Order: sequence, then C-alpha cells, then structure tokens
Amino acid sequence: MFAQWTPERGGGPPCLWELEGHLYEHRWLEPNIRFLRRILNPQEVGKVLGLAVERLGGQPEHEIATEIRSDIPLCDETLAARCTELPGLLETPRQPAKSIEWTQ
Repeated sequence: MFAQWTPERGGGPPCLWELEGHLYEHRWLEPNIRFLRRILNPQEVGKVLGLAVERLGGQPEHEIATEIRSDIPLCDETLAARCTELPGLLETPRQPAKSIEWTQ
C-alpha cells in the first residue's frame, strides 16, 4: 500500500500534512479540526484497534492489528501526546520553507 523503506528514503504512509491534496490555504478546515479534537484520544484509538482486531479475524492483517493493539501500553505517552498535537499540526497553514514535525 505504501512505499517500502530504502537506504535513501523511508517508506510508509505520508504525514497527513505532507499530502498534496491540501486545500483551503493548505490546512485542514476548522470543522474537521474540531471533530478531530473531540474524538482523537488514546481510549478511542484503543477501541478502534480492538474493532480492527475483531473484524480482521482470519485475514492476513489480523496478526499485525493484534501486535499494534498490544503495543499501545509501550507507547501510551507518545500516543497521548500525538493525539493532542495532531489537530494543531493540521490546522497550521503550510509554508513552503517551513517543515512541520512532531515534538514527541
């Protein structure tokens, strides 16, 4: 689904703020940010991962979903920080010379 990791460039999904599809001054719209702030938290992430594990039973992706869900306690501080930080990153207008990065 996503590009593979290589020695020259990392793979995986792009950051949400790196997508070329940004509109409206290259930032997310305020109603979307409000929605994200309301629903994005570690508890909801855990619920969604639990649903993924249930629904992927018998599928090749089941094992990966199970591993990700079981790793949550190992990264709970980072998960909480990123749930808090993501809406702010997405509402920040992009500037050509300034890159946006996670603080944690």
